[in-house]
Amino acid sequence: MHKCWPPLAVPAILAILICTSSNAHATETSAMLSTNAATEVELKPGESVLFQKGDIASIELIQDKQESHKQLRTTRSATAPNCIVVQVEKMFIQVYNNCGGTEPQRIKVALAFAPDTECKSVQPGTRTNVGPALGRIDGVYLC
Repeated sequence: MHKCWPPLAVPAILAILICTSSNAHATETSAMLSTNAATEVELKPGESVLFQKGDIASIELIQDKQESHKQLRTTRSATAPNCIVVQVEKMFIQVYNNCGGTEPQRIKVALAFAPDTECKSVQPGTRTNVGPALGRIDGVYLC
């Protein structure tokens, strides 16, 4: 069985459309879902669901209208590939795109104790300065 996602830390409703039995439901602990018929399940923040091997899921994140004015931190699910390298040079964050191809990688650097950097595009085989190193680098994410 596979867990659907790590628990959400934002006030949002997660709507999941999956192939499940008609008695499938979401609880605050977890629910087991099996494949038989299509069912839509809405999960509240902090709820989770387990899937059986072979289940098909479509996941949609719906932002609460009341919380839309708040800035959300980077979603940690889209980690940049290993060919993206980040280094601090002379107190500035440099991002190197060592990936092949012709398309640029759009990245964002997450910092501890400081705001995350803006989303920047880095061409293959080049580097770019994404901002001052105001905190420890916690990760690099696609955006």
